[in-house]
Formats: sequence, C-alpha cells, structure tokens
Amino acid sequence: MKYNAVIFDLDGTLVYTPLECTRYLAKKAFGEFGINLSDEEADYFWFSHKREDFIGEKGLDVETFWDVYRKHDTYEFRKPSLKLYEDAGIIQEAKSKGYKTGIVTGAPLHIILLSQQIIGRQNLDCSIRAQKKSGFEPKPNPQALIHCIESIGAKSPETIYVGNGDEDVLVSRAAGVLDVIIERGEHDLMKETPSLRIKSLYELRDFL
Repeated sequence: MKYNAVIFDLDGTLVYTPLECTRYLAKKAFGEFGINLSDEEADYFWFSHKREDFIGEKGLDVETFWDVYRKHDTYEFRKPSLKLYEDAGIIQEAKSKGYKTGIVTGAPLHIILLSQQIIGRQNLDCSIRAQKKSGFEPKPNPQALIHCIESIGAKSPETIYVGNGDEDVLVSRAAGVLDVIIERGEHDLMKETPSLRIKSLYELRDFL
C-alpha cells in the first residue's frame, strides 16, 4: 500500500509531560473534591481512555470536574514542562518527502498551541482538537480524523494514524486508516491489538 499522509496523536506520541507534573494535576483537581489519589490512580487517570468513567466512579459530575481541572492545567503550567520526543523529527522528514501531516488529539487547546510552537507550524498541514467544544466528537469517534484527512486532500486507505492508546486504534479502524501504536513504556493499559507496534517514530521510515 502506498501511503501519502501521516497523522498523529499528541500527548505520549509526539510530546510528553513528566510524570511529576501529570500526577500533580490529577491529584490537585481531585483533591478539590476531597479525593486523595495514589500515584497509580493518577497515572491511570492520565493514560487511560476511560477518564470520564474514572471520574464518575469517584462520584463526581464529569463537567464539574473538568471545569476544576482546567483551572490547574493552564498554558503557564504546561509551557515549561511540555517536551518534544526526539523521534518527532519524523514529521520534518515526512514533509520533506512530500507527505501530508497532521495532528488529531483530544488535548486542550493550549497544549496544541504549545506543541505547534515546538514542532513548527510549517510542518503540520492540519491540527484538530477532537472535543465537542471544538465542534467534533472525542475519539474514538472518527469525525475529527476523517475531517483532517479530507482537509489535507488525502484518502483514508492512504493514511497512517499514530497514537499511544486504545482510542487511537479504535479511531483509526473507524476511519479506515492504518493504525500504528508507539510504545513509550509509559503505561500497560492497552487492551486493543494494533495493526502495527513501533518503539520509535523513526520506524515509520519503512512506509515513507
């Protein structure tokens, strides 16, 4: 199969926030409701695609919780801590070879903006936040991914989507693209079996 577009998830795929920061955010937000999280619970909240189920299991209203969480997860907090994985350089390589590139993520808008700064806006043909406030259903609904594919003039069978969680496998399948999972060793919460597992984004060179 000839591929001509590569679209990426963001957190845990192209960029990362150190564990001490992600744990702080989770514990701070839940703490405002009188709930003390262990490190393991904070990690599950951050890495699992069932975050809202977790919030509900703690007896909290989802929308109310997210309003509190966003008070702490700010541009100012994330700017000094957000880091780019070294192998994210594959984006520049893909662009130099004429491939279309993009981001489809559920991350907050300020994380997308910070990521665009460190990746380089010129290296991205499309950046979409898969959240209702941005006009799209969250992953694994394929709406945002399909929109990104269409907006860059690509076709689903010729597109690769790279992520790091179950929702990334599911959204890829729903959109009809090749699902690739990058294993960063950050968690072992995967339940789905991806079409392809890689340890480094540079392994995508085999498809470019």
